[in-house]
Amino acid sequence: MIRFESMTEDAWKPILEASISAYAAEHIRAGSWIEEEAMARARAEFAHLLPEGLQTTGHHICSVMDETSNEAVGYLWYQTRDKAGAPCIFLYDIQIFQAHRRQGYAAAALQVLERLALEAHGANRIELHVFGPNAAARNLYAKAGYEEIHVMMAKVLP
Repeated sequence: MIRFESMTEDAWKPILEASISAYAAEHIRAGSWIEEEAMARARAEFAHLLPEGLQTTGHHICSVMDETSNEAVGYLWYQTRDKAGAPCIFLYDIQIFQAHRRQGYAAAALQVLERLALEAHGANRIELHVFGPNAAARNLYAKAGYEEIHVMMAKVLP
């Protein structure tokens, strides 16, 4: 159904800007950042994580390609890491473009990532972070077999 291809610079630029904006908005929504500082903080975090952009060692930013149409339907960004002495994958982001949502691409991409983790990276663990209010993502991950390992909660008082 899908395959991953290395992201091109031209494809990455608009995705990067949208990802930075979305990340800032999630932090605002979670109450961890104020609106006036959110974009600057998000840009700084992305710059820290990807100092060499697409060429940053250990990071893999891929177009999610429909094998039938050969069209990019989304993207996925992960990093290979060491976790307790063993290889691990950290999934930073997975996005399926609006026109292609609810067609099984995200679930298929997670399956491809699992095979890639095992076969190409020797990793038997994939970790990720998801903001609590992102119910669609949390449901996707739960259906794919991901389990919560840390939970932070907050209550906003009147």
